[in-house]
Amino acid sequence: KAFRVVLTGTDATLPSTHPDGKITPDGGGEYVVPSYKIGAGNYVYAASKLCQYYLVFHTVAKLSGRADDLADETWQYAQKLRSYVFGRGGDGAYRPETASIQREELDDMSRRAIELSDRLSGGVSLRIATGISICYTPLHAVPWTHAAMKRDSPRGDIIEQIVKRLKNAISIDRAADCHFPLFIE
Repeated sequence: KAFRVVLTGTDATLPSTHPDGKITPDGGGEYVVPSYKIGAGNYVYAASKLCQYYLVFHTVAKLSGRADDLADETWQYAQKLRSYVFGRGGDGAYRPETASIQREELDDMSRRAIELSDRLSGGVSLRIATGISICYTPLHAVPWTHAAMKRDSPRGDIIEQIVKRLKNAISIDRAADCHFPLFIE
């Protein structure tokens, strides 16, 4: 039976070496637009999202009757990432001295996920919606607001969140638009 799987991607899973964007306005000068990618502050989040990808890849490989080596590979990646994420508890930062998955390895897992999504897309219709950095939704607003209210300066905390986290944000409409081309074949 034919089936279609679309994963919501995030630029947070791009390798840490992914280049920043650059824009040159008509008035001259060049400005760097920082890319959202694997970094020290979102390390465990990126690992958890890659784990989700590999779990779905594994399921698609099994359901579509793909080679056992592909199912084994995706399962091994998923289990290693899952163990790492659960082992970090609530600490989302990259701590190279204790990380069981070092940055270079997570970058390699990111690159491999891109290769596997292309490989698994043939005949199965597996796609990852790309171009999504941070989609600001109520899921983000509620915990950030609760955290801000516990601070000495709630307004300062909210401004920090906006500057730090939302500099690359896109709207919910834009995030939905990233998915629609994947339904047309």
